Amino acid sequence: MTEKLKRFYATFGDRGVMFILFAFSVVVHAMLSLYMQLPAINPDEVGVASITAFYTGRDWSSLMSSVGYYYGYVQALFYVPLALIFSSPYALYKAMLVMNGVLISFIPMIAYHLASKLGILQVWQKTVIALCCGFYITYIAHSKFIWNEAITSLLPWALIWCIFMAWDRKNKYSRFAFSMLAGFTCALCYAAHSRLIAVVIALVITLLIARFALREKILNLPTFFITMAISFVTEY
Repeated sequence: MTEKLKRFYATFGDRGVMFILFAFSVVVHAMLSLYMQLPAINPDEVGVASITAFYTGRDWSSLMSSVGYYYGYVQALFYVPLALIFSSPYALYKAMLVMNGVLISFIPMIAYHLASKLGILQVWQKTVIALCCGFYITYIAHSKFIWNEAITSLLPWALIWCIFMAWDRKNKYSRFAFSMLAGFTCALCYAAHSRLIAVVIALVITLLIARFALREKILNLPTFFITMAISFVTEY
């Protein structure tokens, strides 16, 4: 068994391991989704379902008038193709939960990749870190409802990945590109859920301290702030 694992890693490397982590996570989340029957978190799930309906040309305004708020609108974008495919509300709800599992399954991949960036060389150590991060109990529980929590859980990890990729790149053009992506992701975080403005503020403070107190260039700050400002104005 050990020799087979070594041959697999020699052939596919870290990308193969990350793919296995992703596939394993999707299967686990899909199996857990089978036990969910009906929306249970109100008005959060109703709000996201209403936005999905709006994206697909349906009018749920009378229902939304009683809900009153919806927090964010990014999660519903991933449900639009499903709403166009499934006509049964029950099947659609199940498909939405599986989609949540797909989104959450990117977290162990990112965690594995970041572990490599932080200098962890042993594959089993990176795998354990990825599993611990990806199967954090809050991620498992909160992804079993069609509210905004799945994308809200993923986006901070995506933002951290952008930062590490920019920091790791010595080429100025690569750093410029990832700085732009980080700025856009900040606005995307706020669009996903207003709560994530705390993540954006924490990142900005960290970048300023690193640049002016520690003399550490993590991102191209002008590019980052300009992109973030434009993205926030566009999102608003």
